[in-house]
Amino acid sequence: MTKDSLREPMGMVLQDTWLFEGTIAENLAFGREGAERSEIIAAAEATGGDQMIRMLPLGYDTPVSDDGGSISAREKQLLTYSPSLPARPRHPHSR
Repeated sequence: MTKDSLREPMGMVLQDTWLFEGTIAENLAFGREGAERSEIIAAAEATGGDQMIRMLPLGYDTPVSDDGGSISAREKQLLTYSPSLPARPRHPHSR
């Protein structure tokens, strides 16, 4: 078994919350190059973050800084959990 085949079906969520400078959508798409907006929104909906994001003045296009700025710790947790979903870890037997 190769390291890549072992890692491919897994997603990872760290205890420590972090964001990088960019938009909320860019942070949610982290780890999934080419993620479509519908996948990003579905990931936020799955973690309960969609409603919070839509209440922001620019929604998914709201810029955030790497320290999270005006985003609460709870909101930051929702945003850092969501990228594991659009990454779509695959089952080892699916291709």
